[in-house]
Amino acid sequence: MSRIVMASLLLLLAGVSTALSHLLRTFSTRIVGTSLYGFCIGGYITMCPLVLADMFSPELIAKSLGLYLFALGLSTVASTPIGGFLFDKTGNYDVTFVVAGSELIIGGLLVLVLRFMQRRKRRN
Repeated sequence: MSRIVMASLLLLLAGVSTALSHLLRTFSTRIVGTSLYGFCIGGYITMCPLVLADMFSPELIAKSLGLYLFALGLSTVASTPIGGFLFDKTGNYDVTFVVAGSELIIGGLLVLVLRFMQRRKRRN
């Protein structure tokens, strides 16, 4: 399995565990759900520099990782007020977790689509 596919699958699983976390009602299921999320997001973060080196080049790893971390920082700053807004409108955090998980799932799917487009371009 390629690194980019593995990173995408980890991101997808992290998104699914986040989106479904509002369904976990007991302490035991929450431990399992958060452990799955931690494993997946930790693996994804570990894979990011490797994927960036594969996508661009080892010489550009510092620039590409810096740009990636900048984008990650912007999304982190924006997500907190959005989550608060969703809580204010709905009165609970269920929608907030579903939206956050959906964003991770979409991100993982976009990376997979880019991977398959890149593979198709190489064939032609």
